[in-house]
Amino acid sequence: MFKDRLKYLIDNIPVNNQHVTTYRIGKETTVSRVSVENYLSGKQSPSIEKATIIAQYFNISVNWLLTGEGEMCQTAVQSSMQGKENFTVSKEVWEVIKKQADSLTRKDKQIDDLISMLKKDNALPENDAKCADATGSDK
Repeated sequence: MFKDRLKYLIDNIPVNNQHVTTYRIGKETTVSRVSVENYLSGKQSPSIEKATIIAQYFNISVNWLLTGEGEMCQTAVQSSMQGKENFTVSKEVWEVIKKQADSLTRKDKQIDDLISMLKKDNALPENDAKCADATGSDK
């Protein structure tokens, strides 16, 4: 149930290396402390919007939070931009990036193959080469 998964998160998943409380969630998100307490007691169920906010707060899958299905943690890929800034990319975004990169690699190969074909088609064999003399005649 949602309340059990939320309780598990609060009890076991620190945010910014600090223990999470209903008070912190209320202060640091747009989900009130009272709402979080109602979710934990089972008096109230969250809207998709509120569940999404809570999932983002804990950096977990909203699907897992709502249904218990799939992976709890979003697989993240740490990367470096210009060697200075770190950022996290969700598993779904990373899959899109990988597909686009693979597509670009295939297209680059196709372009290289086409360039090679054009070079071969446009190259004149040495024995068929004709040059014009100073008069402009190519005899």
